[in-house]
Amino acid sequence: MPPITQPQGSRGGLITALVVFAILFLTAAIFAIYFNVNMRAEQDKFTKLESKYKGVIADGSLVAESDVQTAVKMLRDQDPALADPNLKLVDVLQQRGDRLAKVIAGNAGVPGLTAETEAAARVAAANEKIRAAKLGGVTVTPDNLLSSIDGLVKALIAKDQLVTSANNSITKKFADNADAVNASQAKIEAIQQSVAAAQAEAEKARAELAKDRSEKQAQMDAMSADVKKTSDDLNKAVQDKQLEVTTLQGKQAKLEQEIDILKKKLGQYRLNTTESTVRRADGMITGLGKGNTVYVNLGQGQEVVAGMTFEVYDKAEGVPALGENGLRDDEMPIGKGSIEIVRVNAANSECRVVKTTPGFAIAEGDLIANLVYDQNIKFKFVVYGKYDLDQNGIATDGDTDVMKRLVTQWGGKVTDTVNADTDFVILGKEPVLPSFSKEELDLPENAKKLADAQTEQDAYQKVKADARELHIPVMNQNRFLYFVGYYDQAKR
Repeated sequence: MPPITQPQGSRGGLITALVVFAILFLTAAIFAIYFNVNMRAEQDKFTKLESKYKGVIADGSLVAESDVQTAVKMLRDQDPALADPNLKLVDVLQQRGDRLAKVIAGNAGVPGLTAETEAAARVAAANEKIRAAKLGGVTVTPDNLLSSIDGLVKALIAKDQLVTSANNSITKKFADNADAVNASQAKIEAIQQSVAAAQAEAEKARAELAKDRSEKQAQMDAMSADVKKTSDDLNKAVQDKQLEVTTLQGKQAKLEQEIDILKKKLGQYRLNTTESTVRRADGMITGLGKGNTVYVNLGQGQEVVAGMTFEVYDKAEGVPALGENGLRDDEMPIGKGSIEIVRVNAANSECRVVKTTPGFAIAEGDLIANLVYDQNIKFKFVVYGKYDLDQNGIATDGDTDVMKRLVTQWGGKVTDTVNADTDFVILGKEPVLPSFSKEELDLPENAKKLADAQTEQDAYQKVKADARELHIPVMNQNRFLYFVGYYDQAKR
């Protein structure tokens, strides 16, 4: 078989096809590169435009072109000055903003934001002036200038009406004042006429007075001589009296000195609280009966009565002294017990034991004492103040009466004032001043209570001071009750 041979023409065609394909591929690649470069350029341009417009308007606010045209037409219809068809919507809005700024600020060419700031400052300044002018109920608000303008107009109208009313009132008052001035002028003229008449009368009276004065002067001269003589006599009498007063003052000073000396001497003869005169027993226990019965050596003819009480003291220790200060509450003169006379016999008296002191027993020979009782002397007592016999913390005038009755029925005498004849002073509870705050003292009743309490306290202190000055023994309620054997009975 002969070898296969390729035709020469087929090879050339294949080569040609390959060259054409290569040229087409190269051309396609060039076009692809070109279009890719252009697409990237357009993409960058689109991205820049998109970024630029997003800074101006949001995607949601974009409207169709027909809506934009409708908005532009509406604005141009409202404002003929914007009828230029070449103006874009942004230009229309910008011109509208500039015109609004001019309306607000009154200055041409002022940007809208600047106009808004200036308007806010003007509004604030206007509100300050409104407050200074005291225009009640009027306020300019930057977010509603039209309403604020209406309010200002109403306020100005109201102010104008007030001014008109005030002017009318002032005009009326001026008219009334003019009438009053005319009436006053008429009165002044009438008064001037009266004054002229009075002056004429005064001149007449002055002439008569001058005549009368000359006549009276002579009488005055005579009276002056008499007065001088009388004055001289009175001066001499005053000098004599002054000499007499000086003499009396000297005598008074001497008498006061003598009184002081007498007071000191009197103090020497006063009952000494440590001497046997005060500590002297009034009797003794002579026998012990059945139960709580005892007998004492005081009977008929010795001034004792049923109901009289005595304090019983140990025969060895005797009756205790009053002490330096009879107002103290310690070291009371407590004895072995207290007794009360129930029957007075011829030579003795039967007594019942009212109480006995724990740890002690009453025995024959024990001494009995009652400060008030004395067979030979009628002691004088000043019983002053309020007393609390039942020891409940409340001092009363009723207990004071009981104290005075005890002194009287046991042979003593009650006097009202402290003097040289007073033997003992028995003082009740010392008055205490009530405590009030400053506000409470503003009440009249509280002020009176404080004043009354102060008066009572001053009187109490004076009685105590007078007794000490005269060296008179002073004791409190409880010390007195022990010294008369009545402390326990008083509490019942």
